[in-house]
Amino acid sequence: MLLKIDKNQPVFTIPDWHLLEMVMKEQAPDFMFMCAYHTSENTTLNLFKHRDTRRYINITRANRYEYIPESFCFWEFSTGGYAQISKEDAIHHVLS
Repeated sequence: MLLKIDKNQPVFTIPDWHLLEMVMKEQAPDFMFMCAYHTSENTTLNLFKHRDTRRYINITRANRYEYIPESFCFWEFSTGGYAQISKEDAIHHVLS
């Protein structure tokens, strides 16, 4: 599946730090919130950038009202949108 966003229409919201903290735990302070976008799947794609590697971890969550780690999805930028990747691959990418 390819997730589509409109880069001309970022969502200006309060950063979802709780989402990042649940994924990155004690490493969460090493990230900065870059932006969030509405997606073609009616979710919000949150982009966080690591301060040292300068790489992104991109996260959506299926349930907008609850933080259920099993419902988190991870994405990498690809031609034409964002391709879904595993949590492990997303963490490896952002830290290497």
